[in-house]
Amino acid sequence: TNAILLGVDKKSDADFTTTSTSSVQVTGLGVTVTVPAGGRSVEVTAFLPSVRCQSAGGVVTIEVWKGTVGSGTLLTSGVHVSSSADETGVVNISFIDEAPAAGSTTYNVGVKTSTGTAALSFSAALVGSVYAKAV
Repeated sequence: TNAILLGVDKKSDADFTTTSTSSVQVTGLGVTVTVPAGGRSVEVTAFLPSVRCQSAGGVVTIEVWKGTVGSGTLLTSGVHVSSSADETGVVNISFIDEAPAAGSTTYNVGVKTSTGTAALSFSAALVGSVYAKAV
């Protein structure tokens, strides 16, 4: 059976920063989809093209949540470790949500930092995204 794109959200309008050591929603990166009946799994992928910590040794954690960031279900995470201040990297993470219930489901992107300021850059040339597809 072929994969079916259920929904996508792209962010290119404004950078996002946080000093939170707890998970917070990345404004503008969440997708609400209708999961079809039939027991298919949903692959959720988040792509962040420019991730950095403004402190040397800082760890920026990018997360995919089912539901609300911080109180929903954390599905997966990936990290960028800055060996020097403002060292930039790319984070691309995927998760298979196995046979979720049919109906409306929201997948959101969260972020937290171990220290200092986490900075996510977005522009027309640096487009972040989150998408969900039935597989």
